[in-house]
Amino acid sequence: MAEFTVNTTNFDRGLQRLIKSAVPEALEKGLAAAGMQLINDAMMESPTVPLDEGTLRGSGSVHVQGRLVMTSEGMAPVPGTPCRDALLAPLASREMVAVIAFNTVYAAHLHEHPEFNFIEPGSGGKYLESKLERHAKEYMAIVADHLRGEMG
Repeated sequence: MAEFTVNTTNFDRGLQRLIKSAVPEALEKGLAAAGMQLINDAMMESPTVPLDEGTLRGSGSVHVQGRLVMTSEGMAPVPGTPCRDALLAPLASREMVAVIAFNTVYAAHLHEHPEFNFIEPGSGGKYLESKLERHAKEYMAIVADHLRGEMG
């Protein structure tokens, strides 16, 4: 009978690093990239974010884990005022949260009322929700690609 011993100390350390640091970091980057794609889709695909002067389109922001990661300021004809504060703290220690929002007093009203007579052809209500429904698998694939990239 033969015996041997395997020292897994380095493997255990690497696995812990992956669990505690690399995976959450890759997940945050993936959520940020998916949020940025959602903002882009909201600007480019019908129904688009309504456009009158451009203030609404310039007020988009993406927050991940309470940190601002992207705004739509350069994507609009006039600058808006993106929300720069953390919009939502994580709900639980193991939960990752991405918030994609437009920061005008009328953003929610226009989003929730697709029957409104919008000035720009192709623009309209549900400009975020419709993209989430249409592209949910693509947004999840963006997140998964970032995780796969970390796993090698």
